Amino acid sequence: IADEPTTGLDVITQKATMDLIQTLTQTRDMSVMLITHDLGLAAQYCDHIVVMQQGKVVEAAPVDTLFKHPQHPYTQALITASPGPSSKLADLTPHQSHAETPAQLKVQPKTQRVAEAQNRDLLEVVNLVKAFPTQTSKIARPWKQKNKHAADFLAVNQVSFRIKRGESLGLVGQSGSGKSTTSSIITRLLDPTSGDIIFDGENITQYPAAKFTHLPQRANIQMVFQDPTDSLNPRFSAFDSIAQPLIHLKKLTQRQSLQQKVEQLADWVDLPRALLSRFPHQLSGGQKARVGIARAIAV
Repeated sequence: IADEPTTGLDVITQKATMDLIQTLTQTRDMSVMLITHDLGLAAQYCDHIVVMQQGKVVEAAPVDTLFKHPQHPYTQALITASPGPSSKLADLTPHQSHAETPAQLKVQPKTQRVAEAQNRDLLEVVNLVKAFPTQTSKIARPWKQKNKHAADFLAVNQVSFRIKRGESLGLVGQSGSGKSTTSSIITRLLDPTSGDIIFDGENITQYPAAKFTHLPQRANIQMVFQDPTDSLNPRFSAFDSIAQPLIHLKKLTQRQSLQQKVEQLADWVDLPRALLSRFPHQLSGGQKARVGIARAIAV
């Protein structure tokens, strides 16, 4: 039984892992039950697929039949929501949801703002470097090195890019290629070794990470973490986790207003309000991920 065996893996390692499982299955005359939310993975490595919704099996069929002729509305919705090379965001939006999303509520104003500011950079990263000292670098003599970071581990090495207002940029690479370190520096959770980060016209690398936490710009850069379990405080309920940025960054302390805002955010990410009182260990991986997303978009 493989329960999300490729979560957090890059596509190359993901394929190697699944190929290994498939080879072991064939050579050892075994069977595999793959538990996954990745329809593409299921289509590639499974012979049959069983679709579950709210604890019940709603459809079961051979993989080709299920993808070509899905019968249940939930299966159809899952397949429709799977992105392809030509997919647009509107095509992936669920037809039914518990609440209107921010995009649905403010389509025209947002579109107009994006059009007006489309040529302005919101974020510019210039020659970003992050070097972590190694045991060798600690004892090396700097004056004998041509490169002062030669003995360090370079997690990020001269990275530069720009993101205009209204744009989305994908940072892609194998595990260990520096993606998460780069994002942690941009969100000012880590200090860079060198380089500049220009956010909304201001060089935010002038502030140490510890100081940036208390600045107004902190509310404008939020992060959805790769591992939702590690990113949530085990002593905080889902409500508390979502409420934290509202309390500390937006200074929203009135209980009724806070309750309404947290419930609205939960609706936006399709997190049932009944789960807001639960702690991380009482939530599924997907539910914890939704808490993390709600927390990030709260401000």
